[in-house]
Amino acid sequence: MKRLFIVALVALAVWFGWKKWPEFVNRRPGDDLVLINDSGEALERLRVTVDGQTLVCERLERDKTAVIPFKVNHTSDLQLEFQWTTREGIMTWRGGMVPAGPMLQKQILRIDPEGQVTYTTENKLGS
Repeated sequence: MKRLFIVALVALAVWFGWKKWPEFVNRRPGDDLVLINDSGEALERLRVTVDGQTLVCERLERDKTAVIPFKVNHTSDLQLEFQWTTREGIMTWRGGMVPAGPMLQKQILRIDPEGQVTYTTENKLGS
């Protein structure tokens, strides 16, 4: 009975290690996407596409900020789509550049009352 318990414990440890191995080897820090709503009203369905992945913020209240961590494997631009809560249509913006290199940054997208997007970056310190 004791042997069976030890074999089961070892099998469980091997299975757990096999399933979690990618998380252990990919523990590198990443960039941050900072969405700032200066539009004067709430925004909905914010979608940012970068390096083939989509980062989502379902609702961003006025004068609020959302921070979404992400990682990239290839240098990529950003594409933002969002909707107003009180206006019709989908707003889109494309630009910026997220480097895949060792430099970590905050990618800051500030949305103004006209729906214009101001893009800036800051280096991440202490990461």
